[in-house]
Amino acid sequence: MFRYDGSIRKCLVYATARGDYVDDGIDGDSVRFKIRDQRLTNHWLGLGKGEGAARIAVNGYADAQGNKSLKQVLFGVRHIMEIYDSPSAEKEDLEEAIEKRRKETQKKLLTCSLKDATSGDYDIGDIVGGRSTQHKISVVTEIAQKTAKVTPQGIVCTTKTALEVS
Repeated sequence: MFRYDGSIRKCLVYATARGDYVDDGIDGDSVRFKIRDQRLTNHWLGLGKGEGAARIAVNGYADAQGNKSLKQVLFGVRHIMEIYDSPSAEKEDLEEAIEKRRKETQKKLLTCSLKDATSGDYDIGDIVGGRSTQHKISVVTEIAQKTAKVTPQGIVCTTKTALEVS
């Protein structure tokens, strides 16, 4: 936060602690928010050393919740594959790279945005959580953007998470 102090003719900078509102129990039945369940990669094919049929290939899978799976469990339109091509990699290197990529992409599985007057209460960097009892989904996310809009009824603030901003 910035504030100009005219007596010393300088701009003062203040830091505030990140707010953690996960335990506030934001519920989809009482607060208007939207949980977005993204369809992300659930099958990774790692290609390593070799050529043609002799090329090293490693498969990695995730289930619908993003947990590691030993075999493919999602098919049809729910099957989303990503290829990791590393022509000099050995089998162990491919397995590590695929597991790392699985963890990275599954972190982005759920996000929520607050669409209520209370969303203005949160600041950038605050941690909030949402729960939809109807869909049996919970999510914890970080506020990445806060926008204030002046209307004839007053100031309306909205917030967005990092995934909504990018």
